[in-house]
Amino acid sequence: MRKNTQGYVSTKLQVGRIERGQDPDLELHANDILFVPNNRLKNVLSGTQGVASAIGSASIYAVVH
Repeated sequence: MRKNTQGYVSTKLQVGRIERGQDPDLELHANDILFVPNNRLKNVLSGTQGVASAIGSASIYAVVH
């Protein structure tokens, strides 16, 4: 979202196209608002990785000490 004289204007970006070089990078300006929506599958996998890491760390701690 970028503020102009009449308020904020919302623009939807195709991040994948920018990553592949098909669309140009967008320069962010002061007071711009960038909203990145959640991806439920990614959140679940990320949470699972965190739990697995914590369990692994606890196991190592238990064996060493």
